[in-house]
This record gives sequence, C-alpha cells and structure tokens, in this order.
Amino acid sequence: MELIGPSGASGLARALRLNYRLTYLDLQYNAISDSGAAAIAEALKSNCTLTDLCLIENKIGESGGEAIGKALQSNCTLTHLILGGNRIGDSGAKAIAKALQSRGTQLTILGLSSNKISCSGATAIADSLQCNCSLTQLGLSRNEIGSSGAVAFAKALQSNCTLTHLDMQDNDNNDSGATELAQAPLHHNNTLIYLDLESNPIGSLGADILGELSKHSSCTVKYDRPED
Repeated sequence: MELIGPSGASGLARALRLNYRLTYLDLQYNAISDSGAAAIAEALKSNCTLTDLCLIENKIGESGGEAIGKALQSNCTLTHLILGGNRIGDSGAKAIAKALQSRGTQLTILGLSSNKISCSGATAIADSLQCNCSLTQLGLSRNEIGSSGAVAFAKALQSNCTLTHLDMQDNDNNDSGATELAQAPLHHNNTLIYLDLESNPIGSLGADILGELSKHSSCTVKYDRPED
C-alpha cells in the first residue's frame, strides 16, 4: 500500500480548507511526518465541519504536535483526536494542554498513547483538566508519566467533573501514584467510571487501595495484582 506522506497530507489539507461536508478523516499509518501534520493543523484553523481526526503512527514529532495544539486553540468543531504511536513529546503535549484550556474547544476524546510524554507534559494536561469541561476520554498509555504525573492527575480529578475514562497503562506508576489516583474517585470525584493502570509497578499497598476503590465506588479499575 502506498503511503500518502507529507505531500499527500498537504494536498488533503488544501482540500479541507474548502470542504464543508467531511466530518471524519482517518490518516493512520501514512508517514505524514511533522510537515504533513503542520499542514493539516493549518487547515483545522479554518475548517468548521471535521469532527473526527485519526493520525495514529504517522511519524509526527514535537513540532507537528505543537502545530496541532496551536490549531486546536481556535478550532471549535473537532471532538475526536487520536494521535497514538507518534512522538509529540512534552512540548506537543503542552501545546495540546493549552488548547484544552481554551473556551472554544469541543474535544471529548483524546488519544495520546505511545508519544514519549513524560511527567512535565502529563502534568500540563492534568492541569488543563481543572478548567476543561468537554473531555470525557483520555488515553495516555505507554508513555513515561511516572508517579509524579499520576499525582497531578489525581489532583485534577478532585475538581474535574467531565472525564469518565482515563487510560494510564504502562507508565512506570508505582504505589504513590496509584494511591493518589484512587483517592480522588473515592472521596472527591463521582464522574470517573473507568481507570486503567495495568502494566505499572504497583505493589501491595497500591493494589489494596485500588481494591477499595473497586468495592466502594462505581469506577471500574484495571491493575495488575502483585504476586505473593
């Protein structure tokens, strides 16, 4: 199968500026790279019909992620954005976090799995959730968030009242992060209904508290129980 690459993405972007019917665009596995992502991002600034955009595995790096984040600050129609399997890093994550704070954003589903996002990028996204009122599902699996990043999300969940699904699989999150994340749905948050913490190094202390969360809240929790 021939990939459209950056030039094909640029051509599609030009069409998007003039198109008033397309609502769904799936470009996964097309190696559009940063320049292609920047072209698509520029089109998003003026396009007012596209609601779903999938850019999985497209060799998009930090500059492409930044361009998409900046475009989202002025876009008021996109509701689903899936960017899994790229390398937008912390700078791309921070740009998207800034967009999540804008009043016009309509994003409800955001997928950022496998994007080389560490604690600082994750913390920026978590902080944005304290004022965001649209996002319901957030995927951050297979990044490098760590327990400090998890703690930032725990703090955000104390005030956020729209997020229902949070996927943080495989993020080097240990007992401290797991414990803090469990406290929010137990005591402060009634909105979150799904929390995935599988493939994290959670010990018996964190597992016990997550078990309590499963018993005493409506939140479904997935995690690996430590071996005896």
